[in-house]
Amino acid sequence: MTTPNPDSRSAPAYELSFAPTAIHDAGAPADSAPAAPNPERDAWIGPFGGERRNGRQSIALTPGHWKIVGASDFTPDLYPTEIATAGDRVLLNGASLWQLFDTAGHSIARGVIGRGGATMDAGRRCFVAADPTGPIKVWNLGDGAFRYAIEPYFGADFERAHVARHGDSLTIASIERVTDPHSSRIPKTTALEVQRIGESPAVTSIGLLERTDRIAKLMLSSAEVAIAGSSEGLVVASHDTIYFAGPDLRIHSALRGEFESLALSLDERDVVYLIGRQSARAFLWRLERDGRRLYDCELPGLSATDVTPPAVGLDHRAWVRDGARLTVVSPTGRVLATTTLSNPIAGLTLTPDGWALVTQGASILAMRPADRPGSTAAFDSHLLFTCPDGALTTPALLLADGRMVVGSSKKLYQLEASLQ
Repeated sequence: MTTPNPDSRSAPAYELSFAPTAIHDAGAPADSAPAAPNPERDAWIGPFGGERRNGRQSIALTPGHWKIVGASDFTPDLYPTEIATAGDRVLLNGASLWQLFDTAGHSIARGVIGRGGATMDAGRRCFVAADPTGPIKVWNLGDGAFRYAIEPYFGADFERAHVARHGDSLTIASIERVTDPHSSRIPKTTALEVQRIGESPAVTSIGLLERTDRIAKLMLSSAEVAIAGSSEGLVVASHDTIYFAGPDLRIHSALRGEFESLALSLDERDVVYLIGRQSARAFLWRLERDGRRLYDCELPGLSATDVTPPAVGLDHRAWVRDGARLTVVSPTGRVLATTTLSNPIAGLTLTPDGWALVTQGASILAMRPADRPGSTAAFDSHLLFTCPDGALTTPALLLADGRMVVGSSKKLYQLEASLQ
């Protein structure tokens, strides 16, 4: 990753009509009380979990070794990197394809996908993702049949980085990306919009909605942003500023400091966990919405070009993955444990009983800090499963019936715990 040059920092992404709150240290915070499990809030329905992108799942881990009870081939060239579940459906996403299965491993449907991944909507029995040509498409969760397409702002040069359905509205965040590596064009736009969709929308002969009602929009003059969905709308981090927008995309508050945003996630109270840089220094901040910085934890040597949102457990421990390195930070900002695994981490999910399910190489590991005084390299680590056909490529997700699903480069596996 190229170290940002503070002398070439871009202008604020959005001119506010009010003065943002300055980010300020709050002193040494007390340990937070653990949050209660919430299956709806913590459902793993899209990239990095739910809208808050905090890596939580709602099913506790069953101890023991895990064995294969089913293995399903998927379409060639899928190469899945993401997995999501809702009810009795499992959705695998690759760079350009998706494939839908039931929880028994039977393939239901497949199709093409654009950048940004897919999001499942269990309540409306559908899933939503971008088409490679730019539109947002909606498919049935039951049979994978296409329902309709929506035309958001701009086309295939934009990644649909956040798509969420609330009631009769669809919130879409589109970030400009470089599609031609030889182009001299520098991405500089993020488009946020809310479109209203009725329960039974009329569709044209080519599958587009006959009428779209764009009820809100917001343009940011930056393509280097990190986005998560909150209980009140969206949280968007750009150069030096974090914006809090309501469901109508009106920015009602903002925090300002000096930082380069890399990734963010939110906990159940919408407290912000921000990975960023100040010159060559990488850090994890925990921020209240009123600007109080609860901690500033340095992340030495952070160098991955694709930083992922920090996973945040119900115990408010934050898990930062950087290639093969894993660091766990306490609710007060103390590094509890850090280690470098033998392979890059392909997926990390947090269970409500405090375990991290880590996929790396061909293995699924259950890990948590050992909390041994004076040691920051100590994890309790248990090998749950070793894939027989090579590297695992997706997170490992637990199902309501206690089974686990995970994808390799060749198969979707269904696993169950065994004491033998």
